[in-house]
Amino acid sequence: MAYPTSPYITTGGLVYFARMISKIQLFATGELPPEYHANRGVRGDGVLCDYLDVDYAQLEQTVLDRELDAEQALAWCYEQRGGPLSQPRIKVWNDFISKRGWNDDRAPSLLEEIRASGFEGRGIQTVFEYMAHDEGHEIPERA
Repeated sequence: MAYPTSPYITTGGLVYFARMISKIQLFATGELPPEYHANRGVRGDGVLCDYLDVDYAQLEQTVLDRELDAEQALAWCYEQRGGPLSQPRIKVWNDFISKRGWNDDRAPSLLEEIRASGFEGRGIQTVFEYMAHDEGHEIPERA
């Protein structure tokens, strides 16, 4: 089993996109841990696909059929939506998703995940920090 790419890795300036593509590829090869299967295409994946105006199932099929990497997959998404996201829209996405779980509607379930994993007292405030900590990815310093 292998963990997906860190949510902090960017593709075309977007955080999380490389992680979504990584999960697609790992699932196809049987390397994605079972606890990740239920969230394929939902949560962060679904929100990002909605933001990009693309269908997750179609993206997944295209990535697998054409053996696309993250950069190629993002180019395909932009073709589907009629052009790339503007820099302000990329910033809005990055700011929103990277702070998910911090003082928002996702905070209660994030706190439960932190407790269940035994990660209390480690300063985890966001879903990104939780994923990175849980999977052993580097967590960038806060600005």
